[in-house]
Amino acid sequence: MASNSRGKKRKTDNGATWASDEVLGSMYGWDGQNVKPTRFRGGIKSRLGRRALAHAHGGTVQPSQTPLREGPQRMTPGRGETSDHSDMSSPGLSGQDDHSSPASAKPANRTYTCRWRCLDCLGRAHFCGACVSKYHRLNPFHRLLRWNPGLGYWEKRAMADHGHVLCYGHGKQMCPERTSPPRELVIVHAGGVTQIKVAFCECKRAALRQLAAKYDREEALQLIDMGLYPGSWQQPRTAFTQDVLRSANLLTLQGGISTQDFYTYLKRTTNNVAPDLVPDRYREMMRSQREYDFLRACKRAGVHPTRNLAPRSLVVSCPACPQPGKNMQLGWETRRPDLQYMDALFYSVDGNFRQKQREKPMDYNDIPLTEGAAYFVDAGDLSVYMRKIGPAPKVDTTCHKFASMGYGGYTGKVTGTVALTCRHLCMLPSSVVDLIGDENQAYVDFCVVSGVQPYMSLQLIKHFYDINCQYMVHFRSRLDRFQKIVDELRTISSTALPEVQGAVGKLHVNGHIPFCRIFQSPNFVPGCGREDGEGSERMWFLTNPMASRTQEMTTGHRHDTITHHISDLNVRQVHKMPQVLVKKWQLATKNLAAATRYLEKVEKDIPEEDLEAWRDEEAEWLALVTDMANHKDMSNPYSATGTEGKEDLRGSIRNVDRSKRKQRAAITKKVDNFLLEVDLAMQDYDRHVTPSVTEAYEAARACQEVQAKNLPWRDAEDDRASGIVPDTEKAVEEPLDDDHLDSLLASVNEVVLCLPSLYHSSLRDTQIERRIREGQANDALDNLRTHLAARYSLRDLRAQGKGPKHGKKVRALAQVETKIGTEAKQEYRRLRVLLRVLGMAEDDDKYKVLRDDDLKHFVAVTEQYELGSGSKTGSWLWGDFTFVNKQGNKEVHEFLMRKLKPHWFRSRANMTRWAEEVNLKQEEMYRTLQMFRYEMTRWDAEGEAEDEAGRAGYAACARKQAHRYKLLLDRARALFPSEVNLAPLGEQRRMWHFQGIGITSGATDSQAPQTPD
Repeated sequence: MASNSRGKKRKTDNGATWASDEVLGSMYGWDGQNVKPTRFRGGIKSRLGRRALAHAHGGTVQPSQTPLREGPQRMTPGRGETSDHSDMSSPGLSGQDDHSSPASAKPANRTYTCRWRCLDCLGRAHFCGACVSKYHRLNPFHRLLRWNPGLGYWEKRAMADHGHVLCYGHGKQMCPERTSPPRELVIVHAGGVTQIKVAFCECKRAALRQLAAKYDREEALQLIDMGLYPGSWQQPRTAFTQDVLRSANLLTLQGGISTQDFYTYLKRTTNNVAPDLVPDRYREMMRSQREYDFLRACKRAGVHPTRNLAPRSLVVSCPACPQPGKNMQLGWETRRPDLQYMDALFYSVDGNFRQKQREKPMDYNDIPLTEGAAYFVDAGDLSVYMRKIGPAPKVDTTCHKFASMGYGGYTGKVTGTVALTCRHLCMLPSSVVDLIGDENQAYVDFCVVSGVQPYMSLQLIKHFYDINCQYMVHFRSRLDRFQKIVDELRTISSTALPEVQGAVGKLHVNGHIPFCRIFQSPNFVPGCGREDGEGSERMWFLTNPMASRTQEMTTGHRHDTITHHISDLNVRQVHKMPQVLVKKWQLATKNLAAATRYLEKVEKDIPEEDLEAWRDEEAEWLALVTDMANHKDMSNPYSATGTEGKEDLRGSIRNVDRSKRKQRAAITKKVDNFLLEVDLAMQDYDRHVTPSVTEAYEAARACQEVQAKNLPWRDAEDDRASGIVPDTEKAVEEPLDDDHLDSLLASVNEVVLCLPSLYHSSLRDTQIERRIREGQANDALDNLRTHLAARYSLRDLRAQGKGPKHGKKVRALAQVETKIGTEAKQEYRRLRVLLRVLGMAEDDDKYKVLRDDDLKHFVAVTEQYELGSGSKTGSWLWGDFTFVNKQGNKEVHEFLMRKLKPHWFRSRANMTRWAEEVNLKQEEMYRTLQMFRYEMTRWDAEGEAEDEAGRAGYAACARKQAHRYKLLLDRARALFPSEVNLAPLGEQRRMWHFQGIGITSGATDSQAPQTPD
């Protein structure tokens, strides 16, 4: 018996003596042969190890008598055990050391040595030579180790080293009619590269004999039937397991790993010391991987893999985009004109100059397997088009000189690609065009016409392009020329597209001239929702990582590789479409409510006659803006115009021209009038405030035993007790270096009214002063808003002029406005502290905390717009415009109204776009449900048809696809709101309609909008 650390003998639970750690090391795959046995003081690991060992062998385990360096231990079978391996049924346990068998087996008392270990079997099982062959007949590619007594370590081996031969048919036995010897093949599998002999079947009655004779591919088809993919089709010398091809496929798509890197990994897995000794099958793997991906695409689409597949037959379509005849509501053609955008196709078109192809020797016989059937346009049709139509001539631009208009240099056999991407980040079918040279409009025309062919029955298309202001000018005339050669094309039937309304993506529109930033912006074009028009940029971000590989490929291989990646991106978008739509619908609903509330606040203080005039102007502008031919004659209501400026009392003192006697006299008069008003206020103060303060003071002294230190005055300790945090930022008064003006400023600053807020909290009578302070806070906010508007206007004025004199003058004015605005900010913060002293709640909805981030002007001119501004509501400062009507100066009032008008237009457009987005998201959720149901029904019918035809394999594949769409349909139904259902158009469905300044619900599409109460 073994001794523990205290020298005592210990036994296992069933009486077996404790074996040395050599046994556990061999049993559980410890590779370190020189590791010393670990001692535990009554440790649980020792007990667990002994219990596991005793349970595995069911009897006494003898310690190994063989030195550790000589290899695995010898063991004597226990009671009921045998070394006969013919009846072994559990290789995971029986292969550990001795081999358990049923009790009825004949016992034998002899010893043997286990010299094989499998790294892939559960528990890293140990086997004898006979068992390793028997139990790996169906797993010939497991990683095996064999004990080498001479070298004293476990060395890598394969089943082929044990004499294993792969046999086709006949119960995995040799074909009895075989005349040729087994041929050695290189098998590439997930565990590495193995050379093994394969015995093909030569029976006249072989199941694949007739099919193989037809295609002269007998051996290749036998390999496929065995689950291997041949590296070539006539007398293959290499084969790949489907597992390794699937792993390479997913790693390429998800991790961007090239085939070369993956095969290098397999070589190093096989022999990390000398990987060059591993057979090189990189070329065969590239070819097989490409064929395998093509077969998977055909299987997913339900088409047979042949040459000249039907156009767009391998495409994975977006379920949320309108697919006529598949997922649109019944009667969608009769939808009201103002809601036709809900049935429109949204896409963005853009060029990508990273997806190029280098000039290098090519195999021009290498054609794409997916020619015309997936995302690239048909090469033959494009060749005819470019030969007959040719590149469009370069035209002068009315905007900037964009690189995509030919104002740039490009190199390579293919300089890039141009494609269409829908608003849900799915690539449209047959829309990817290889560019040769610049992004000529001829290539874009072919891309658009080819990609829109499945959607020709729609009534509206929303087209987003980064140079749309130039592209759409002669778009229809170019299509008329295109129509003349349509009869010569295989994949294009017509160029008579539906109505196309264009815009520039929000990322690119800021690079255009100010005119385009209004008339081409999705923020102001009706029916765009919150679409940013930059879907292609996101798609290029996802596909660009493979550009370093595809630019070195031949044309056919490059097209197939890009197609495979795009299909995977579309598949992933389809799978997560329900989650994405719900998330965006919730965001749109939330932002619509916020934008509606903000617009109502803005409109609250605007005269109704002005609102009516603005609404009529907006309706006229929206009716004309979708046609670019009207742009040159249209006004721009979304930007302010005219001169700007305003002065108040303190600003006038600081901004007075000291050399002008009239200005000095005028400011003196203003200050005198101000002081006169102060005298009147003091009289009211003595009449109403002083008695209340005196009475409260005397009452406090009479009832309080311990008076506050500074009673009756308010102090910091009293503020802390009341939960008031005073503003720490203090205004800095700078001397004016003018005795007269300094005295005027001092006389204004010295005016102090001892209102109740200056007294201790126990003495305050807050009702009178709170009304006074609220009025002062309103004046401070109005002053702040006015000077913020003036400051931002001066900033814009500075950019409109040129020369140092102009800039100096504008900067001087801006500095004055900034200083006045800072004073107004500090004044409001001081007054807010007083309002808190007087009992106002910290979270008061009207007098909110003024942070520096709130001191932003609303967008009044185009140059002030920033990307992302459309998804944000304005600062709370601009929710109240009563200060505009308080202006006594007519010029100042007109100035502020010119600023307020574009703010109203932009706020109105923001709310309208969010309302449209809610409509779009609800319609897209409906279409997604309908598309999933359509696909599920289609695949179910396909499965039934294949069953009737006796093709069980095709039927099983079809039913699997139907089940996939059923899962997607169930997932979508669980996530989507109850308003979204599969009811036809005529039935009652909750719809959002934009009405006036609010949103009403409850009408169906076919009903006319009702006038709100």
